[in-house]
Amino acid sequence: MIGDQCETQVTEEVSGADHFKDGVRTITLSTWEEFHNAIGPYEKSGGYIWRGQRQAWPLKSSFDRFWDIYGRNRNAVLKRHLDCFRDRMKHCHPQIPLPQDKRIVWSLGQHYGLKSPVLDWTRSPYIAAYFAFEETPVAGDDGFRYVYGLSRSIRRLVIKWKQDGIVKSRQRSADAEDLPPDLVPLFSAQEAAFVMTSRGETIEETVRRWSQKRPQEVVLVKMQIPEKERERWLDELDRMQVNYKELLLVLTDVVSQCNCALKKYRVSAYVSEKKAWGQT
Repeated sequence: MIGDQCETQVTEEVSGADHFKDGVRTITLSTWEEFHNAIGPYEKSGGYIWRGQRQAWPLKSSFDRFWDIYGRNRNAVLKRHLDCFRDRMKHCHPQIPLPQDKRIVWSLGQHYGLKSPVLDWTRSPYIAAYFAFEETPVAGDDGFRYVYGLSRSIRRLVIKWKQDGIVKSRQRSADAEDLPPDLVPLFSAQEAAFVMTSRGETIEETVRRWSQKRPQEVVLVKMQIPEKERERWLDELDRMQVNYKELLLVLTDVVSQCNCALKKYRVSAYVSEKKAWGQT
C-alpha cells in the first residue's frame, strides 16, 4: 500500500509545471506519452492517490455539496444520516454486518450512492484516467478531462490499513485511507482509497491552508487533458486492462457466453432428438 511505502516530497522545483500556486500544480497535457512522463515523479514519491473527473468540479463530497446550502449543524446531521443508514441496513439487510469504523461504513454507502462525506480516490493514476474519460461529453463541457493527484503528506491524517487493525494518526482536517479489499470486490478492482474532510470544505481549501506551512511542496496535482484525446486514451487504457469490465466487474460477457453456449446446446439437442425419431 502507498501508506506503507517510503515517501519523498515532490517540490515545485523538481519539474517544469505549467502553473504552481498554493500547493497546487496545474499541468496541461497533449498526449498519452506526456501523461506517463508527468505522473513519474509522483509515483516514485510513493505518496499520492488519484482521482479522475469529466470536468474540473471542486473536490468536495456529495454530502457537503448537498448540505452546503444549509451551512450549519454539519456534524449533527452527519451523525443522524449515518445512524439512519446503519438502522436501515440492519432492518433491510441484517445478513450484512457493518464494521464499527464509520469511515468504512461511509465508503460502503458511498459505493451504492449514499450521500456521504467521502470523496473516492484510487492508488492508480491509470484507473483515475479511466474515470476521467469514461463518460461521453455533454453540452457545456470545457473541452478537457481532469486527473488529480493528492499527496498523502497532507496527512498526519493518514490512516493505514494493517492486518492487526486500523492505526490512526492525529486527526486533521481530512482523512486519507486505503479501503480493505475484502469489503467489496470493487474496492480491490479499483484500488480504492478515500478522503473524508471533517469541516465540509473542498480539498482545494484544505490544500491551500496546508501549503502555508510547506509553500514549496506539491500537495495537489491537477492534470488537464484535451477532450479530443478521449478515444485514444480509452484504447490505451484498455490495452492495460483498465476498462469497464475490469473496474466495475461487469459480468455481461460471461453471461452472454453462457447463454450462447446454452442456445447452441439446445439446438444440438433438438437436432439429435429429431434424428432419433427419424424426422430428419
